[in-house]
Amino acid sequence: SGVAEELLHAGVGESRIVISPNTLDVQAIHFANSEVSDETLAGMRRQLGIGNAAVVIYMGRLVHGKRPGMLLEAVSLARQCGVDVHLIMAGEGPLLACLRGDATRLGIPVTFLGHLPILELSGYLKLAKVVCIPGMTGLAIVHAFAAGKPYVTCDVPEHGPEIGYLRPGHNGVLVSPATAGSLGKALVSLLRDDERLKQMGRNAESVALRECSPEAQVKGFVRAILVGNPGIRQTVS
Repeated sequence: SGVAEELLHAGVGESRIVISPNTLDVQAIHFANSEVSDETLAGMRRQLGIGNAAVVIYMGRLVHGKRPGMLLEAVSLARQCGVDVHLIMAGEGPLLACLRGDATRLGIPVTFLGHLPILELSGYLKLAKVVCIPGMTGLAIVHAFAAGKPYVTCDVPEHGPEIGYLRPGHNGVLVSPATAGSLGKALVSLLRDDERLKQMGRNAESVALRECSPEAQVKGFVRAILVGNPGIRQTVS
């Protein structure tokens, strides 16, 4: 959407601009999430030893641009405010050893899952209250929304175009300024408000299923090709 606005300002005609959403198989993620039973979740809680803690999940590469270290500090601050938070980090990357050390130093409970195939994250996603990646947002936001989870991130310049799916206050939170303190306060406020969390989750799921389908992406590609080649007969339904 931002690129479209720049093209309009540059004089490109609106009829020649087509937006095609970047997405995942949202229906498969949605279905896998719905298949996770309460009994399975209870067993996962026992296995992880997390009791009734509120679960926050990070999904993505453990790299500086995604600011995972900021999330550890924010979780530490939330726990100091009396919110029982357990952090799950799904992903691999060069910061793994450093993050393990930081978790120990801060005294916060973190489960490092390493890299898992997308559908194998379903149980962990269903356990979670929110998905939080403080830095660069990519397709993880679509993954979160398809599973009906609010998305929390910070207002930073590194975001990919998928950040356009976030409607702050509707299906997630955009924290500003981008500091561990502000992020911690945002998590505390959200995790203490179950009704707000549930409504944001419903809104997130609706956005994913309505706007992020692979069919919508394909139709966008077709429209773009037809705009650029008006002589081609449309054969894709």
